Amino acid sequence: MALEVQARTSAGDFQLSVAFSVERGSTTAILGPSGSGKTLTLRSIAGLATPTAGLISIDGRTLFDSSQGINLPPRNRRSGFVFQDYALFPHLTVTANIGYGVSGSGEASRERIREVVTLLNLTGLESRRPAQLSGGQRQRVALGRALAPDPAFLLLDEPLSALDAPARALLTEHLLELEARVNAPTVLVTHDLTEAYVLAQHLVVLDGGTVLQSGPKSEVFGRPVSPRTGELLGVRNLLPGVVTSVDDGVTTIDASGIALRVRAQGLSPGEHVTVGARPRDLVGVPASDGNALLTREIDAGVRRTIVLELRDGSKAYVELTQETARKVGRSVPAQWRLSLIAGSGLVWRATGELAAWDAAVPKQDEPDC
Repeated sequence: MALEVQARTSAGDFQLSVAFSVERGSTTAILGPSGSGKTLTLRSIAGLATPTAGLISIDGRTLFDSSQGINLPPRNRRSGFVFQDYALFPHLTVTANIGYGVSGSGEASRERIREVVTLLNLTGLESRRPAQLSGGQRQRVALGRALAPDPAFLLLDEPLSALDAPARALLTEHLLELEARVNAPTVLVTHDLTEAYVLAQHLVVLDGGTVLQSGPKSEVFGRPVSPRTGELLGVRNLLPGVVTSVDDGVTTIDASGIALRVRAQGLSPGEHVTVGARPRDLVGVPASDGNALLTREIDAGVRRTIVLELRDGSKAYVELTQETARKVGRSVPAQWRLSLIAGSGLVWRATGELAAWDAAVPKQDEPDC
């Protein structure tokens, strides 16, 4: 059984329409930019916002059904909600915050709280108040409060967004361990590609209140169905292209001076397309007769990216390999020759429909950040 969500919700002029399911013991990440409807989706599932139409159920138990007039209040839905701002009670201790939603006050309740404290490595912090905790500790307390009542499902609203890098890494490990131990379906809201890829098995890409794509994460990352979906999934290079030839099932495309050969059905010579590539999938080589000019460099320490201008004025983002970065050193040449790694190109027709991918999944089985 699973958490089933089909809902249309209004908030002022904003219209949200979502449909997805989450199996027990798995996580679905809702990925999208700010204002796309991610948090409103969680609030609709939790009962904090009322959809205008739809059906929401967990393990066959109806939480909301517009056709039947069913709309259970939040307290009866058995959801564990972790808010982005933690929403801890500042005057209560760690133990009291975690135990807030646990019914009863006997030994069974106290044992449940101790179990959650141990599970989240909060032992020794039980008598502290939120102001005496680090950001990562406060987030674990918020997670503990959601877990303590043994919820039917978990809703996580940007759980790592307010944490520094070490705390994010630590809490990511905790969330992965919890997923293996907790059998509840989990819905994670995030705008971070890496966070979504690491923590979830399935993705829902949301933009402007509409689901652009959903499915297993490798399929969604590897085959974005439209240029906009690709952009939201880290495909920074969206280049105008034209089909130059079709020969024996192989289609050749000129993408702003970059050649691409793919196997595709239905493309014709002269047809205009959009070619997508992640920064790591473009290879840049310094060359005096190159097809691109340097405009700037983005040096992130462990990763160096150069921004190039192609012959038609398009911009290309290229992540330098370690070897190339070592060869050019700090003095980045002005002219470059670009090519696309075989097996990494995405091609969309002018209608936005995915026409070809040179490989089902990108070379590295993880997203760009």
